[in-house]
Amino acid sequence: MLNFSNHHSLKRKLQAVLTVLVAAQEPEQTESLTKLVDDLISGNFCEPQAFQNSQIPAVIFGLYNHQDLSNLIEYFSEPEDLVIAIAIALCCRGEMQPRTLVNKLGNYLKDHPSFWSQLNLANSLADQGSSRAIAKTLISQDDLAFGFYGFLSTPYTWNLVNQGLGHYQISISAIAAAYLGHIPEVSTQYLKLATNLGDHLLAAWAGVYDLSNVPANFYPSIKYPAIMSIGA
Repeated sequence: MLNFSNHHSLKRKLQAVLTVLVAAQEPEQTESLTKLVDDLISGNFCEPQAFQNSQIPAVIFGLYNHQDLSNLIEYFSEPEDLVIAIAIALCCRGEMQPRTLVNKLGNYLKDHPSFWSQLNLANSLADQGSSRAIAKTLISQDDLAFGFYGFLSTPYTWNLVNQGLGHYQISISAIAAAYLGHIPEVSTQYLKLATNLGDHLLAAWAGVYDLSNVPANFYPSIKYPAIMSIGA
């Protein structure tokens, strides 16, 4: 039985991640984020490569399809997008373990040995307690591996994970938010939008029929049917 009332509930994880995504947008871009969530729910979700920044659809797709990792594998062709989605999904499933994350990801990256090697390097640097200055000399800040180094080296410290991680900062912040159940401090307007989007996504995932009338205190009690674990 999933408990939706505790600090690390799925409801809170979705709200936390959507808060990260909303805060990363310019005010005029929040409408496109809302459309992205609606398109995913309605089945009109585009290929991630159709977006200027594929990190955001990868995060949202990982949220919504976290119960079936095989679905993520079939959907993403770029290893970076796949890894982002899987990491988000593992957080939602309560299966994120930073120390073993990279080894687990290796099961999905057999066709991408170079990328897998970079993630292994990031993992080794984190395990050794290497500083960011050292990590920057070995991994480009434009690589997802550098972002993973930041998360793996300080997974429980939000302020450190949420800054200075280069091109993939949004993805790493979203992963950390999902892992910690941490809702960042944002304006009231952004928080309201993120909360509504997170609750809307959760209601759709839970199978609520009328999404136009979701109660504000929506705390469903949901069981995982056996079929939902197939391919996980």
